[in-house]
Amino acid sequence: MRMLGILCLLFFLACTNSQSFAPQNFPERPYVLWMPDKSSPKPLPLVVLLHAYDTTPEVQERFFRIQTELRKAGFAYAWPKGTHNKAGQLYWDANASCCNQDGQSPNDAAYVLAVLDDIAQRIPLDTTRVMLVGLSNGAFMAYQLACEAPERFSKLVAVAGAPPTLCPALSNSGPSVLHVHGSSDALVPLEGGKLHPQASSFPSVASMLEHWASEGACMPLELGNPPFLFRRPIEQKAWLCPQQRRHLTLWVVDGGEHRLEPTPAFPQALMHFLKTP
Repeated sequence: MRMLGILCLLFFLACTNSQSFAPQNFPERPYVLWMPDKSSPKPLPLVVLLHAYDTTPEVQERFFRIQTELRKAGFAYAWPKGTHNKAGQLYWDANASCCNQDGQSPNDAAYVLAVLDDIAQRIPLDTTRVMLVGLSNGAFMAYQLACEAPERFSKLVAVAGAPPTLCPALSNSGPSVLHVHGSSDALVPLEGGKLHPQASSFPSVASMLEHWASEGACMPLELGNPPFLFRRPIEQKAWLCPQQRRHLTLWVVDGGEHRLEPTPAFPQALMHFLKTP
């Protein structure tokens, strides 16, 4: 028992499911790393959760509800955290569209990439299976990261956010994308717009996905609509991009607003997307 205790002190992650760390370049910005329930000598896939505006990762997990299933499936799960604006609200400075209104310079893209580098030094990380999951402001941040470093990510789940208008990298390569959006989202309209008068415009999500599909010689898929994942029906569009070895999927929740209401089937569908090659 004493030897086990010593090993737990030396190799903390082998004896607990989570621990807080901070990247060397961002010592003031810790993140939480959740580990699988069972250790494995194989490199671990990683999911990175990017929270919404004025929301913590802990609260955000209540929407996605995938922590337990990720750990059972042998995934690591990271919770980085944005910075506080002058009003004390957590946010991500994704780009000129969202969501820095105070003129601060947190360099969030560099921070999240530094989190990935820090994790790779602590665990056997499968760098070919690093995935982003973001909601609202977190979805804007996820798209910005994929645009700046498409080679670093294999999957991207974006809910109620939008990509930047200019993102040539995702026309030619990058992660598979699952985008979920309400057709009646007044805060982040599906057809594009502005979050406030001083912000830059963001594009129509459907138009951007269709543009990436066209540029990537992707083929439309006839999959039918997914099951009852939200309180309203869903319309689905999907494309397979064989040359890029990725796929693009858009779920539009009919009549859904910015705050979507997932059913218990949503985490299962999300896990299927994250686990499927």
